[in-house]
Amino acid sequence: ATQTYWKIIHGLPDGHPEKPGMISDLAWILAIRFNETGDIGDLNAALDLDRDAMFAAPTSHLHYNSIILRTASHLCIRFENLRSVAELEEAISLLDHLKALISDNHRGRHASKLELVHRLSIALFLRGRHKDDIGDIDRAIEELTQYKDELAQSQFGSEGLRTLALSHLTRFRRARDNKDANCALSVVTELLNTAPPYEQYQSLIVAAEIYLEEGTPYHDVTIALQYLADAVANGHKDIRSRIQGAK
Repeated sequence: ATQTYWKIIHGLPDGHPEKPGMISDLAWILAIRFNETGDIGDLNAALDLDRDAMFAAPTSHLHYNSIILRTASHLCIRFENLRSVAELEEAISLLDHLKALISDNHRGRHASKLELVHRLSIALFLRGRHKDDIGDIDRAIEELTQYKDELAQSQFGSEGLRTLALSHLTRFRRARDNKDANCALSVVTELLNTAPPYEQYQSLIVAAEIYLEEGTPYHDVTIALQYLADAVANGHKDIRSRIQGAK
């Protein structure tokens, strides 16, 4: 697939309206391959292509929103693997830019607005947790809470709600407010009650983390270990990922 995309991209002249989208699609494929193989070269190549796509696409381009959203996603993935804060700063800057563009021009479908909230909240959560910046965590919670019901019904629902639960848990660790602890538990319980089995693995891991947290009204190691056992036993995820996540 990658070779086919390369041939098509090289065959399109600069300025062709489909070229930025094709470049972005190839970056997406390489990022997916990175998730499967762990080859950082694929992720680096994806980000190089993302930047080529952004350079080639004016803000009025049909695929501009998706190019920015994909680039931000790949930057967050790179941070999670290499812990380079510069990637998070770039992701948040791009997403804030897109948010202002959508608000000012009322452009973009509702779906891309929900994805924007989803991607921005993840980036804010990651930076807030890494830098111990409660302002980022507050903002992530605010963004997610505002669109919680709509996100829950979208393709980003499970991951978005997990980010909300972990954001509340992170804020609890800082402020020791039981309201945040209870919100974290409420959100992850809702996820476990509503998500189909094939989407429950990560939620089981988050539930275990929440019950392991000392100082909450519900701290219980036995329950946490049961959630970890359920995650390892979840046959909808490959065994390597299950063991790695539970560890």
